[in-house]
Amino acid sequence: MVKEHAVVALKGDLPKHRLKRDDIGAAVHVYPDGSMEVEFVTFGGDTVALVHLRPEQIRLVGKKELLQARLMSVPKAGARTRSSAGRQPGKKLRAG
Repeated sequence: MVKEHAVVALKGDLPKHRLKRDDIGAAVHVYPDGSMEVEFVTFGGDTVALVHLRPEQIRLVGKKELLQARLMSVPKAGARTRSSAGRQPGKKLRAG
């Protein structure tokens, strides 16, 4: 079972959220059924997406895996996206 703050990778693309297989995120909340909220951020700290995922959609990242980067456009401050609905634009999530 994935624990909160675990580093995880996507097993498949999520085009609706502009995420691709192997994108790295952090489990910020894990529910009793094993599903979780995963936050994906740029190296600059901007949240790209906060997505509710099932365990079969992610995998834990191993200590011997290599990180990689890809260019990502981030919505301008104040722009609302589906993944940021309900959050204040530009406000970062705090770990519990």
